[in-house]
Order: sequence, then C-alpha cells, then structure tokens
Amino acid sequence: MKRTALLVGATGLTGQALLSCLLADERYQQVLAPVRTQPSWQHAKLHWLAINPPMETPVTDFFCTLGTTRKQAGRAGLAAVDRDLVVQFAQQAKALGAQRACILSAIGANAQSPFLYNRLKGQMQQQVAAIGFERLVFMQPSVLLGQRSQHRGLEHLAGKLLAHPGWGRYQAMPATQVASAMWRSLTDAAPGEFYFEVQDIQQLNKEGL
Repeated sequence: MKRTALLVGATGLTGQALLSCLLADERYQQVLAPVRTQPSWQHAKLHWLAINPPMETPVTDFFCTLGTTRKQAGRAGLAAVDRDLVVQFAQQAKALGAQRACILSAIGANAQSPFLYNRLKGQMQQQVAAIGFERLVFMQPSVLLGQRSQHRGLEHLAGKLLAHPGWGRYQAMPATQVASAMWRSLTDAAPGEFYFEVQDIQQLNKEGL
C-alpha cells in the first residue's frame, strides 16, 4: 500500500535530511510539508502546505522535527513550539488517519525535570503518547551536528566537545543520522511506544545497511 507522510519541520536541519529520505522511498506516494514560508525547491511527490489552514488529505505516517531554542524564541516561544505546536500537529495527523508517528525529542526529556527544555520535551512526549498512535517513536539524541541556517555558537561548541563516542548517550551525532533513523523507524510495523537514544539510533542505521 502506498503511504502518505506528513512531515512538520521539513526546512530545518534534521527535517531537510528526513525529507530527502521520504522522497526517495518508493513506498511514499506523497509527502505533505506545512511551512510558514514555502521554499523554491520542488519534487513530484512533495506538497508544500500553508501552516495554518486545516489539512484534509489523509495521511498514514506522521514525522515531526520541530524545535527552537530559548535564545531564539524566549521561554514562552520555546513552550509554544517544542511542546504545544508538536502536540497540535500530532493531533491533526491522527485525525487525518495516521497510525504511526516519529517525533524528534531529546536526551533527558522528562516532564518533571527542573530544566525547562527537558521538562517541555517530556511534557510533549506525554501529551503525544496520549493521542493513541498505533506505533509511536521518540528520537532522543544529544547535540545534533550539521550546517544550520542560523548560527548557534554554544551548540556548535557543545557538538565539538561531545563528538567522541566516549560520551555514550550524550555523544553528539550528525542530524543526517537521526533523520535516517526516523525514516527507518516507521518501516517497522510493530505496534508500541519506543524511545531511541544515541546507541539505538546508530544500531537502527546499521541494521538498515
């Protein structure tokens, strides 16, 4: 059966890499990508959508790579994007028929964390899990490596420091690897709720070679 993916965050660092995976996958006949500003690049299977109007096209799989920083968006903006907007799109995807979902979260996500970022990610995970997807995967990497459109000095420095495998679950990794694992995670139809950290992401990509 041909599948239709809803990808939110398609213009970001991980989202762009994931979009390339989905467009190259013959199992997907369409990839729907809501954006605030439509990019110029096109593909026969890619459908850019306005981010606000209600969506009507049925979908089978939901992917989300949304994320911002407190520096960029402020405390309220971070909550609005990393928690509330992710949950809203997940609810829309489920209403459109999606039974499988993969969400980019972060290592240390915990709804009771004293740290705002980790707490918001944990709250997001709880709220998305309550929606009732048949298969739900949360990717929980550490720092993501790659060329961003906006420079994040502190994150760039952290990526250099954490690049060594000795950091274990806190090891920084290329966003392309996370994107590949997100794509691969929904090729498995087994139902359930899954949390993939750095070693799980690496293993999933090795199994797919």
